[in-house]
Amino acid sequence: MRTFFLTVTSLSLLGLSGCWLDGGSTEATADSGAGEDSQIAGSDTTAGTDAATTDVTAGTDVASAGCTVGDTSCGAGSYCSAPEGQCTGKGTCAKRPEACPAIYGPICGCDGKDYGNGCEANAAGVVMNTGGSCKAATTKWYTTCGAPVCSGPKADPSLPACTTQKEGDACAPGAVTCDLVNACQQHLICADKDPKTGAGGCPISRRSKKTDIRYLDANDVAKLQSELLATKLATYKYRDAGPQAPQQLGFIIDDQPNSPAVDAKRDMVDLYGYLSMSVAALQVQQRQLTEQAKRIEQLEKALRNAPICQ
Repeated sequence: MRTFFLTVTSLSLLGLSGCWLDGGSTEATADSGAGEDSQIAGSDTTAGTDAATTDVTAGTDVASAGCTVGDTSCGAGSYCSAPEGQCTGKGTCAKRPEACPAIYGPICGCDGKDYGNGCEANAAGVVMNTGGSCKAATTKWYTTCGAPVCSGPKADPSLPACTTQKEGDACAPGAVTCDLVNACQQHLICADKDPKTGAGGCPISRRSKKTDIRYLDANDVAKLQSELLATKLATYKYRDAGPQAPQQLGFIIDDQPNSPAVDAKRDMVDLYGYLSMSVAALQVQQRQLTEQAKRIEQLEKALRNAPICQ
């Protein structure tokens, strides 16, 4: 007769993710004899074996198959397991607990919902995000600014795709940023405040958010048109993208470092400035077309009133 004893303390050290067969007992016994197998709380004890393999912790590797946290590729009765707080990226398929201890230790799941303990979250196929209620969490998922111009979905190869994460849901501090793969190339970041509203956040075009406003006159606009027309266009490939990198079209900021279309601090094109220069060029062209239309109208009128030679 062999006896093993699971105390409440040992369960708490396991993150309350262990599961008791009877839902309340803290002690179980297993008899092993020749040719006799017994299962107790997920343990498989056989004759002549002193060690037991016990599936009492969340994230137990069952199928040893790779998966993505939040997906359903592991099949019925299993889920994609990952360390606490890892709500994105790769995980390992694990069996869902069939029974859980009747102990209340609330945790916040990666799906933004509250569970009685870690075992209950795993039984629902959810990875533990952070201890305590989701409502009490101080960090949440926020969207980033994204691209200056929404041009269609484009995945960021440096980040895992978001799965169960949703803007406004609670998240564990330090949780991995994920890619929404949406039209504006936004990411979800775990933070204690919205990064879009802080210093250096997203550009806001409302007058109330700006100071030192000065409208450009005709000479200023004409100067911008000249700078834009002088821009050298080029095709190129990014070094870090490797030999199979796609060919890009644009301009090199080294050619015109002082242009309003250059964000020198971040070594990139200021698309907002570049588009504004394009608007300036259109305004100049429109004025020129308007002047030409007036001159043509005057010439046509003069021709109509001119005497006809016989």
